[in-house]
Amino acid sequence: MTQSSPNSQQFIEEQEPQTVLESLSKHSPEIESLIECLRKSDIYYLFMRDRQLFNWLDFQRESRANGYVVAVSCADLRKACQFYRLRYVRKRGTLHTIPMPVVYAQVQQPGTPTDLFLAILSELSNPFTGVCQLKLLRNRTWMTLSYYNVSVLIIGNAHYLTYQSFNELVEITRHLKISVIPVGSLYLHEILTRQSKKYTDVANTFLDWHEFSSFQK
Repeated sequence: MTQSSPNSQQFIEEQEPQTVLESLSKHSPEIESLIECLRKSDIYYLFMRDRQLFNWLDFQRESRANGYVVAVSCADLRKACQFYRLRYVRKRGTLHTIPMPVVYAQVQQPGTPTDLFLAILSELSNPFTGVCQLKLLRNRTWMTLSYYNVSVLIIGNAHYLTYQSFNELVEITRHLKISVIPVGSLYLHEILTRQSKKYTDVANTFLDWHEFSSFQK
């Protein structure tokens, strides 16, 4: 995944976003145009929902607690997580500086453990991302997360993850003592609240959750 340098991004904090949007209809062309502009722009407007998400993530990171985040718009949630990462991560040339407290890795389908580990290693610019044996990928991922002194691991598109991949996340947080935060669509909430013995360990690991709200009128 291509990373953006903090120097190339502009953060704008909007103290009262409601005053801008309240006068517009929820489905009006004006608000749809504004939302689309925000999604495509490199300028990041920090609305109330972003501050709430960032505060929640800060608390999870500082307390080394796990949890998950769901949203109607995965695109909005992805952008928010990317900018949250930029608050804490710096690069020197093509290399990340250490420590690297926040990692955001986006998983692709079908969401197997191999897909999970490759996404994490790719985000960390690890040169061994071509390794295919699961045991080697697992060991390399654990070692790399420890090397960069990661405090919180955020996994995007977590609704794609298989049962085996969720178990890998459980093992990561148990062995490395870091906060693990799967984020994804509303379906993720259904997965992690299933009344099933099979998912008991996974559900008990990710009890706390946060909903990243949609833009409101």
